[in-house]
Amino acid sequence: MILRCLLMKYKPSRLDPENRTLWDDLLTMESHRVLRNNQPNSVTTDRKIVDNFLRWREQGAEIPFEEDEIYTVSGIIDVNAHVFPVKTNGNILTYVCCATN
Repeated sequence: MILRCLLMKYKPSRLDPENRTLWDDLLTMESHRVLRNNQPNSVTTDRKIVDNFLRWREQGAEIPFEEDEIYTVSGIIDVNAHVFPVKTNGNILTYVCCATN
């Protein structure tokens, strides 16, 4: 999900396709980066995510995103996503959505 959000940087916005990207729309959401830096679980999880992106870059993948952008998107998803368990055919699926204003 983080990679999909990072790729929004290159997609035009449906709200104003001439001047904005979906990335601009995403950044209107709160990441609570400072507060999350004081929570050990958030710090550990975010560091693992960033390390994965950096590992891919070391292996030759073109990763055009900065660490700060990855941390921000991780925070936005963590803070703004709502998880709804959905049961179908005896299986429990997880539906995650992020709502914007």
